[in-house]
Formats: sequence, structure tokens, C-alpha cells
Amino acid sequence: MKSSLMGPLAGIGDTIDGGVITPLLLTLFIGISQSGNIMGPISYIIIEACIMWSIYWFSYKLGYEKGSDAIVSLLESGKINKLILGASIMGCMVLGGLVGNFVTLKTSLSFDVGGDAPFVLQEQLFDVILPGCLPLLLTLFCYWLITKKNVSSMKVIMLIFVIGLVGGLLGVLA
Repeated sequence: MKSSLMGPLAGIGDTIDGGVITPLLLTLFIGISQSGNIMGPISYIIIEACIMWSIYWFSYKLGYEKGSDAIVSLLESGKINKLILGASIMGCMVLGGLVGNFVTLKTSLSFDVGGDAPFVLQEQLFDVILPGCLPLLLTLFCYWLITKKNVSSMKVIMLIFVIGLVGGLLGVLA
């Protein structure tokens, strides 16, 4: 019984740990660490260990006290599916926050439209309409390539590298 439940339950635990808790804590504490604060990584290690230990202890006690009946009732109740759905929604929110904080893309294109100063595309169009729209479009483009066109993530990384290199050399990207 124990061996047959390890796979499905490990999948649930991996989803919660690797998909929600760890990215959330990393997002928070990487931001703290970037300013040079040593408490960022120390706090991450302590809080991650406390949360994981609590989950492991609760799971151990539940399995020890109620045995396989607890697992069967948990799987039949549908609570696991709700937990996984909530974890995936939280993961999407975390990724959205990461995109907003860590993906940067700017253009240095400007056009002479016959006035005193040139029309700077980044400052006078993109930052006015929707600040951060270029990083968002880049992220959505990468998502589209990976999910809809089945391009490998390594090829997407290489494509971004080539576009960034060529755009930087031509002076299109800042």
C-alpha cells in the first residue's frame, strides 16, 4: 500500500513545494538579497525548512493515526484537485510577479518628426500607453513559442540571445 501511494502523493507534494512555496519564497527573498542584505538567504532557508517540516510532520501524523483511510478519503473528497488548482493559480501569479520584476526590454528607437526633440518610442509611446508592455510581449511570445509551436526552451533562449545581440549591435534595443 505504501509503495503504491508514493507516486501520486509525491506528485501532490512536489506541486505544492516546487510549484508554489519555493517560488513564492524565492521571489520574496531574492528581492531582499539583491540589496546586499545577508538576511535574505538565511531567512529563506529557515522559513522554507519550517514550512516543509510542518507539512511533513502533519502528513506523517495523518498517515500514522488514520492510515490508508485518510488517503482514500482525501482522494475521494476532491480536495486534492482543488489544492492543485489553487497551487497552479498561485504559481501563475508568482510567475507574473517575476516577469514584472526581472524581465526588462527597452528600445532606443527615436524618430525625427519635425519638432524640437525627436519622438522617443520607448518614453513617449510604450511607457505612456502601458509601462512594461515590451517585457510582457516578450514573455507572451516565449510562452506562445513553447506551448503552441512546440519549440524547445533551449531554442527559445538561443533566439532571445540572438535577437538581443543583433538588436544591441544595431542600436534598436537598449
